[in-house]
Amino acid sequence: MKQLVQQSDLNIYFDDLTEELPIWELDEDEAERLWRETFGARSTVFFNLPDDSWVETERGVDIGDWRPCLNEEDFEPFRQSLSAGVPWRAQDEVLFAATCATILQTTWEAFLRYWPGFLYLRSDAPILLSPQHPRQCVLFFPGGRTLFIDASQSK
Repeated sequence: MKQLVQQSDLNIYFDDLTEELPIWELDEDEAERLWRETFGARSTVFFNLPDDSWVETERGVDIGDWRPCLNEEDFEPFRQSLSAGVPWRAQDEVLFAATCATILQTTWEAFLRYWPGFLYLRSDAPILLSPQHPRQCVLFFPGGRTLFIDASQSK
């Protein structure tokens, strides 16, 4: 079961949510199942992923620094960096994995619009995934560095 963020306690992190661009919070069981399938059962957050995880072994492409844009509340430059650095389509589903138990579901278009809210919720290395693009993700590091990882061509 999932719940609209507008109807949950997480709505405090997002300004001006619209019905056209919904954000869903997965229930804890579904979030944990999805995390296990994607990253394995031995981890709960990015920092304890196994060393042999595709997220850990692939080299990422630096796509920008989110921290200055968030601190200065000038969101457009980083939105443009994300859009240019990640080859996903507007309607592609994305999953923002804050932890193994907290995963939000929306579209790439909605994520681009509301990215500050996602990072207000969790800025300690959350992982953004898209089911349409297996073994690709965006990592948001606490200092602001952002990497796009594409392991789709690797084994």
